[in-house]
Amino acid sequence: MLSCRVPTPAASVTPTPPIELTPPAAFLPAHCPPACAGVDLRGRDLRQANLAGADLRGADLSGADLQQADLRGADLTGATLTGADAHGADLRQSLLAHSDWRGANTLNVNLAGVSLKGLAIKVDETTRFDYKWYVVWAAVNGLARRWNLRGADLVGANLDGADLREADLVGANFEGASLVEAQLSRANLHAAHLAGVSLKQADLRKANLQAAELSRTDLSSAFLIDANLFEADLRGADLTGADLLRADLIEAHGAGANLSQANLQTVDLRQTDLTGANLTETDLSGANLRETNLSQTDLRQTELQDATLHEVIIDEGTQLAPKWRLVWEILQQGAPGRNLRGLDLSHVNLSYTNLAGADLSGADLSGSNIHGANLAGINLFQTNLSKAYLAATDLTKADLRETNLHQANLQGSMLYQANLQGANLYGLNLDYASLEEANLQQADLTQAHLEDTQLPRADLRGANLSGAKLSGTNLERANLQDANLSQASLLGGVYLHEADLRGADLSGSTLEYTILTGADLRGANLGSVRWRNVSLQSAIVDEQTILADKWRLIWQILNQPAAQRDLRGTDLSQADLSQADLREADLSGANLSESNLYEAKLQKANLRGADVRLTNFNGADLSEIELSEVNWPNISLISVRLFAANLRGAVLNQAVFDHSDLRRANLSEAALNGASFYGVNLRRADLSEAKLVNVILWDANLSNANLSGADLRRANLIRANLSGANLAGANLSGADLTDAIMPEGWQDVAAAY
Repeated sequence: MLSCRVPTPAASVTPTPPIELTPPAAFLPAHCPPACAGVDLRGRDLRQANLAGADLRGADLSGADLQQADLRGADLTGATLTGADAHGADLRQSLLAHSDWRGANTLNVNLAGVSLKGLAIKVDETTRFDYKWYVVWAAVNGLARRWNLRGADLVGANLDGADLREADLVGANFEGASLVEAQLSRANLHAAHLAGVSLKQADLRKANLQAAELSRTDLSSAFLIDANLFEADLRGADLTGADLLRADLIEAHGAGANLSQANLQTVDLRQTDLTGANLTETDLSGANLRETNLSQTDLRQTELQDATLHEVIIDEGTQLAPKWRLVWEILQQGAPGRNLRGLDLSHVNLSYTNLAGADLSGADLSGSNIHGANLAGINLFQTNLSKAYLAATDLTKADLRETNLHQANLQGSMLYQANLQGANLYGLNLDYASLEEANLQQADLTQAHLEDTQLPRADLRGANLSGAKLSGTNLERANLQDANLSQASLLGGVYLHEADLRGADLSGSTLEYTILTGADLRGANLGSVRWRNVSLQSAIVDEQTILADKWRLIWQILNQPAAQRDLRGTDLSQADLSQADLREADLSGANLSESNLYEAKLQKANLRGADVRLTNFNGADLSEIELSEVNWPNISLISVRLFAANLRGAVLNQAVFDHSDLRRANLSEAALNGASFYGVNLRRADLSEAKLVNVILWDANLSNANLSGADLRRANLIRANLSGANLAGANLSGADLTDAIMPEGWQDVAAAY
């Protein structure tokens, strides 16, 4: 950047017009002015000379006195003005390209309309510039980005193509200036004075123009994407072809503005005054026009697709296409019980409108926004609602037979007892919707979204749910006879309790934590299903049910209990065997990894060599089980009954036994370092020679337990009951015996700890 000796803003002087002009001096050639090209005027006295429009290309004016000279429109291209004194000269609309002003005095010069673009205008640190014109020179030469120019005086400046991106121009005065193709993206022009200014093709993306004065301003083909024009004055402004995508024009004043062919997609125009504005071929699709004043406007060629027209103000002079006048009427008055059969209402915003009981059969509502509307009892037979937004809409008992809802959004909607027989619901979003007792016979729900959807007692006979995504869905007692659920995802606790799935096709589907208790699976196709913790208790299957051997066996275990079942080496991984009766079963070498054995009956069962990684035994009964020398580190056995179980020599480091019953259990010589026995009943248990380093026995009942020779270093025995326990040879070094009940003769030992 060239450095110039310029005054501060406070020291700048407002330009004044030349006072009294003198005729050309006698030493000037007869033809000069106007033809003065190449003339030698070094050191000449040209004070107040009238050189308006003169051709001074290449002239040598070095050291010349040009104070208050009239050089309006003069051509000084390539002229030399080194050391010249041009104080107060009038250079409006002059041409200065490639001229040399080094060391010149240009204070109080009027450069309105002069292009200072291009570093070919030679200046140096000795050149004396008014701050105003220095700013203009810097801006047009790309040197003023992010500058603080609050309240700057830029009246009459030629700022065409200037780079003022991110500059602070709050309250700046641009009266009479030109900013054609200027770069003003992200600039702060709050309350700036831009009335009548040319901003043609200027880049104002994300600029702040709040409360800016833009009346009669030329903004044709300007870029105002994401700009803030809140409360801006745009009366009479020319915005022909401008791009205002997503701009904020809330409460703006746009009466009489020309917005023809402008892009106002998704613009916020709430409470904006557009009285008499030119909106010919304007794109207002998706715009928010709530409470906008459209009096005396012609909207017949305006694109209003998806626009919000709630509470729009129109008068007898407002011209609307029949479709949009109807939409305005519906929004103003509602349409309960109205006959709207077969009408084109596509891509309209009817959100929160009362349409209860209306007849819209055969109508086109594709892509429309009907969010939160009251559609209770409405007739939508064969209506096109593809890609419509119907979230949180009341469709109670609505007639949706053969309706096209392809890729529509019904998230959270109420469809109690709605009739959707034969409807096209392909890709439909029904997450959190309620369809209790709805009729969905033969409906196409291919790839539909049904997360946490309520479908209890719904009729889905013959429905196509292939590829559908169900998670937490409630289908209790739903009728899914002959339904197609192939490749569907039933995850996160889909509830199919007592559902009728006779003849249903679930081939290739994924069932994780799905509840099929009491479901009727006769004749259903469950081949190649990916199972994980599926509840099959009380489910009904028959010979026609296609079911892999593994899962048929699991179903038999759950529903056809048999004593002493031989399950050696059997794969029971990821099975839900909660409450299963496996008493005295031989499960040696069986794969029980990730299985759910919650509250299962496993008394006297043989689990030697079984894979129990991530198996849930919580609440199970393992009384008298034979588990000597098993290697089960980190296992969770919370609230398990291990009465009289044999765990002699077992490796159970870091295991969790909290709140379990281990009365009379044999844990002698077991490795239990770091294990948790919080609140466990170990009365009369044998823990002799057991390794119990860092074990948690808080609130444990160890009365009459055998702890002889046990390693209890750093054990937590707070409030533990050790009355009658055998502690002979036990190592209690570092143990916490706070409030512990000690056996007779050990009270002093407890006090020492």
